[in-house]
Amino acid sequence: FGDGSAVDASANPTHVYAANGLYSARLKVSDGRGKSDVETVLIAVGNTPPTPLIISPARESLFQNGKTVNLAGSASDAQDGDLPGNSLSWRVILHHGTKHIHDFATLAGAVSSFVPTVDHDADSWYDITLTATDSAGLSSSNTISVHPKTVALSLRTSPGGGAVTYGGSDHAAPFNTRAAVGFRTRISAVQ
Repeated sequence: FGDGSAVDASANPTHVYAANGLYSARLKVSDGRGKSDVETVLIAVGNTPPTPLIISPARESLFQNGKTVNLAGSASDAQDGDLPGNSLSWRVILHHGTKHIHDFATLAGAVSSFVPTVDHDADSWYDITLTATDSAGLSSSNTISVHPKTVALSLRTSPGGGAVTYGGSDHAAPFNTRAAVGFRTRISAVQ
């Protein structure tokens, strides 16, 4: 348990620490055939994780592809008080519809920024996660989502009913959609 107490070989051990502090508890698992594995976990007794706050952007804000999104955050901790900027880190994940995600950016500090890509349309959005880590190594995260500004887009052909291509997909005209502001793609029609 990391506090000098005796090893507990029971299947579901429990332990009560006598004093506040950081302890490295070690768990060893054996399969009975000579194979084993060991994991160590940090236990902070009498300590609570910090509380991160995303100041900017606001939850459910709208972004424009190709335009900077400014990030600002802070964190407080019951034991450490207000945490400095070097205790904060950002992770930005780009969701492309329900198809897949991209690790988009990893940033540090209370203030940072990123520029949304111009090659993803209205079905894409970003999750922005702020993680705060206190002096004991405990961390906590807060996540918000931001979505693209969109405009109505209508593609028509003359004569009507022609085939159009938008964003790499073929459609019959008239084709109506919501397009992300700043999205760059090719639009074409078959003659």
